[in-house]
Amino acid sequence: MVQHDHLAYRYEVLYPLGAGSFGQVICCRDHQTNTTVAVKVIRNRKKYKEQAVIEIQVLSQLQSEAGGQHSVIQMLDYFHFRNHLCITFELLGINLYDYLKLRYFQGLPLWNIQSISRQLLQALVHLRGKHIVHCDLKPENVLVRSPLEFFAAGPSRTSVAHVTKPIDSICLIDFGSSCLEYSPIYTYIQSRFYRSPEVILGYAYDTAIDMWSFGCILVELHTGHPLFAGESETEQLMCMMELLGEPSAQFLVGCKRRKQFFMEESAKNPPVATPGSIQVEPPSMPSFRAMPYTNSRGRKRIPGSRDVQKAIKSTDVEFVEVVLQCFTWDPRERLTPERALTMPWLLKQLSRES
Repeated sequence: MVQHDHLAYRYEVLYPLGAGSFGQVICCRDHQTNTTVAVKVIRNRKKYKEQAVIEIQVLSQLQSEAGGQHSVIQMLDYFHFRNHLCITFELLGINLYDYLKLRYFQGLPLWNIQSISRQLLQALVHLRGKHIVHCDLKPENVLVRSPLEFFAAGPSRTSVAHVTKPIDSICLIDFGSSCLEYSPIYTYIQSRFYRSPEVILGYAYDTAIDMWSFGCILVELHTGHPLFAGESETEQLMCMMELLGEPSAQFLVGCKRRKQFFMEESAKNPPVATPGSIQVEPPSMPSFRAMPYTNSRGRKRIPGSRDVQKAIKSTDVEFVEVVLQCFTWDPRERLTPERALTMPWLLKQLSRES
């Protein structure tokens, strides 16, 4: 796109905001409303067009009742331009990953993380109420919604000076991988560092996978670095076990891909018919043991060998409690966004020295 070109006789190209495999995002002047907007121009490929259609459908559903109050990005328009599907959004600031990068990956204070958490949870409550799974929750997909004097609309909007400003308001973006929880589309979803165990292990997934990702984001905002940073899907799972121990047999028996990661020992008491009756003794649960693993740098990942407080780098018991309840192996036992908002750490008033 060339500067000052016009899209659909309405949007004047100002400058690029970013690009990815999907296409590019451009800052434009909307001459109909005389406002500055972000236009996402989708690559002319079937895969990316399909994802864009999903995003339009999901955002249309979310915005039908939202009124802009659920920390979900506002879609303003969509149209076709030279065989490209384009989506117009409100113009936002930088994403949380870039914000951390500008801070040289020094974590945020807990009071600011608490504010961000409340807003993210409100967005997830809204999604869960619509049975929508985001499927790609990560710092790059959470944008700062800031006044222009904080993150100026222009190529210099990521100036290092801005990192001294606290994040007041955030917005969840990128719904191209989203699905309805009772009709999942993909089996390979979520960015690896934020991928839930049920997705890796082939267990049925729902909105609980977003809460796992939420827990990962909480820790990363605090420490400045991903908590589970596996170089492969196998190491990703081993990073989880290193901190949380091995999952239960009750959970693993429902996982389709468990044999790729665990050695299985048969039940000691196989089903046996009771003499003189048709009753069958219930079988005992098989046992599982994680396969030994060493990564490419020679590091062994041993289940249960990593200290929780050292990993999370916090002595705030209530903060750690929120994080750990996001990290249950069984998604049915995982913290929900509704319940998270009622937990002590989310309810208490944190001072700016926290």
